[in-house]
Amino acid sequence: MDLVMDKINEARMMIEETRKKTEVRKTDEKEEGKEQTKRKSHEFYHTIDDIIKDSPGGKRMRMSKFQKV
Repeated sequence: MDLVMDKINEARMMIEETRKKTEVRKTDEKEEGKEQTKRKSHEFYHTIDDIIKDSPGGKRMRMSKFQKV
């Protein structure tokens, strides 16, 4: 009977370890996704800024509206 209980406890511990590893991986993937989104957003605003600079009257508009970039 003790052997059966030991096996059950061992299986529970393995399940718990797997669950923890999965949670860590999901958290890491979420953080990586946030970083990629931030990078894409940054690139997008710099592209917009370059387009505005090249357009006529763009410098005035860039100074007022897109100063946050």
